[in-house]
Amino acid sequence: QLVDVERELERIGKELEKARKNLSSLEGKLGNENFVSRAPEHVVADIREKAQKARDLIISLEQSEAAMKNL
Repeated sequence: QLVDVERELERIGKELEKARKNLSSLEGKLGNENFVSRAPEHVVADIREKAQKARDLIISLEQSEAAMKNL
């Protein structure tokens, strides 16, 4: 099976954009001292976990993008 490289790069680019926006939003919450100090610890921990998952996804997508460009 052949992969449409351009289409796949476009898809990866869209996913990267979405993941980066999500991470930015999560980091914004974590950077808000007022939110962090008032929110229950489990909520803050959940946001930290989501932020780490977003970082991991971004790394994975960037690696996929690089691999596709080398085809």
